[in-house]
Amino acid sequence: MESIEIAQKINNLAKELVKNKIATNYEEACKQAEMMIVGKVDKREEVQKTENAELNKDVRKLTVATRDIAQEIVKLRDDLTKFQQEFNSIRDEVNSLKSKMFKMSAENRVKEEVKKEEPERIVSREDAAKEHITKMSQPREPEKVDLSIENIFYYGDKKHG
Repeated sequence: MESIEIAQKINNLAKELVKNKIATNYEEACKQAEMMIVGKVDKREEVQKTENAELNKDVRKLTVATRDIAQEIVKLRDDLTKFQQEFNSIRDEVNSLKSKMFKMSAENRVKEEVKKEEPERIVSREDAAKEHITKMSQPREPEKVDLSIENIFYYGDKKHG
């Protein structure tokens, strides 16, 4: 289709060249028109080739850049995975330390409760005196002690001991 369009353009331009008396006859006008239009087409083709070459260079650059970006993404993903593992490790360690702290605080609370209970067990002097008086006022059963006279009185020499 493009060649038909080019032929039509050449024909129209040749008619204009003859009409404006730029060319002396139709054949010369066709040659001049062909040179003008085909020369433009060649220039277009050269421009397109140059543009295509530049586009190919850009595509190569973009391909390299894309590959580099993909490698960087893989590296970042690996780093992220490593950081997640380290974070999980630290979180586990913190949880372990928290549980140890709770155990220690529970043990400290028990010790404090024991210390609180000990002062209650220690009876004040007044309470101790009252308790002693109560014990003394109650009759006790006599102890079984040998009350022989020999044990009570000493009949020997008092100088020798």
